[in-house]
Amino acid sequence: MSKRFKCYVIIATKGRPNDVPLIRDNLLSQSVIPDRIVFIGTEKADLGGHDEQNVDPRIEFIISDKIGSSVQRNVGIERVLNIHGADNDFIALYFDDDFRPAFDWIENALIHFQKQGIGGITGTVLEDGIWGPGISEERARTLIQSAPEPGSGQGGDLLYEEYICSLYGCNMAYSGEVTRNVRFDESLPAYAWLEDKDYSRLAMKYGRIAQVTDCQGVHLGTKNGRTPGVKFGYSQISNPVYLLRKGTMYNYETWKLVLRNIAANHVKMLRPEPWVDRKGRTLGNWRAIIDLIRGRISPQRINDF
Repeated sequence: MSKRFKCYVIIATKGRPNDVPLIRDNLLSQSVIPDRIVFIGTEKADLGGHDEQNVDPRIEFIISDKIGSSVQRNVGIERVLNIHGADNDFIALYFDDDFRPAFDWIENALIHFQKQGIGGITGTVLEDGIWGPGISEERARTLIQSAPEPGSGQGGDLLYEEYICSLYGCNMAYSGEVTRNVRFDESLPAYAWLEDKDYSRLAMKYGRIAQVTDCQGVHLGTKNGRTPGVKFGYSQISNPVYLLRKGTMYNYETWKLVLRNIAANHVKMLRPEPWVDRKGRTLGNWRAIIDLIRGRISPQRINDF
C-alpha cells in the first residue's frame, strides 16, 4: 500500500509582489493541492498586501528578519516541520515565485516519492527565461498547454542520480527525511547562487536525486529581485570556490564554471544583452579574483559592496 505523503510548498520571495498571487493561484489550481503553502518575504512590501487579504488556512505568509534565499527557505523549513510533526511522511517542494508548474506537477511528484530511496526530484523546464529577456505569463500558459505528453505519468521516465548530480532550485522537491536533516547554507547570501547544487549534494546522503519528465513547468526569469551585476559577478567566483572548499563541488566542475563565467562576461561585455549587466559582472569577477589571490575571498563579501 502506498503512503499518503503530505505536501508542503516553500516559496522565498523578495521584490516581486506581483508574482505572489500568480504562483499562489497556480498552486491552488493543482490536481493535488498542497496541504500548506508558505511564502517567506523579508518585508511587508514583498507580499504586496496579500498576507493581509488572505483568508485561506492553507496559505501562510512569514516575514524573515534576514534577507537571502537560503535564510528564507530555512525559515520555511522550520515552519513546515513545526506544522507537520515528528514523522517523515511528507515532501517539501520549492518553487521560485516566477516558476509556473503544470497543473499536475505535484500529483506526479508524489508518485515518484512512492519509489524506494528517492531523496529528491527536479522537474523538466519547458523554457527558461533566465537565459533571455524573460517569458510572459501568456507564453508560459501556451507552452504548458502545448507540451507533449511525457509518458505514462507512473514514474517510468525517472532519471536516477547517475544522470544528474544536482536539482534545479526553481522547481524541486525533497523527501521528509532530507527536509528534516539538511538546511540551505546561509553563508551564501542574497540570491544564494548555487544553493540548489549544495543542498542537492548534501541530500544525496539520504537518497537518490533525479530529474523527472512528467513534472513540467516554465521559469519566467523575472528580472527584478535579482542580485545586481557587481555582486553577482563576485558570486560567480566566490560561491563555487566556497563550495569546493566545503566539499559539495568537485575541482573540475568548479574551475570549469568559474572560467566559463569569466569568459562569457568579458566577451559579451562588448555587445551586452539589455537584460544583463555584463560590465558589473565583469567588475565583480575581478574583485573576486583579487580577493582569491589575497586569500580573503568569501561569498559574504558582497554584503560589503
